[in-house]
Amino acid sequence: MEIIIKQVDPADTQVLKLIGKPDAYQISLYGIEKCNLESPKSLNKNDAYMLGAFSGDQLVGIGGVKIIDSYSEIKRIDQQ
Repeated sequence: MEIIIKQVDPADTQVLKLIGKPDAYQISLYGIEKCNLESPKSLNKNDAYMLGAFSGDQLVGIGGVKIIDSYSEIKRIDQQ
């Protein structure tokens, strides 16, 4: 199976489906008030990059990186 990695739009329906999984998990562990979840709109800004792993046309994994001054944060990693 060949996997292709490419940049994706955080507002894409396939991406949103995968973003929902780690969000729900974090909320179940810590509660919404202690989670620092960013909206897909925020992740779509120039300082964040969302990558998707594709098997054919099917999105099978995601990962994001947000660049903040002199450091970066890993955002929304999940697989299908």
